[in-house]
Amino acid sequence: MADPDARVAAAIARLDELSELPVVEHVDIYADVHERLSAALSDVTTD
Repeated sequence: MADPDARVAAAIARLDELSELPVVEHVDIYADVHERLSAALSDVTTD
């Protein structure tokens, strides 16, 4: 399993792309970030 912190950082880094895209394409980035963060969160185990 990948490092959760690295997965979150990679997801958040996708937001940097927003300034280069038309607003109409932002939803795809937000959806991808949401999916990546949800996956990282679901893989977290508690002690």
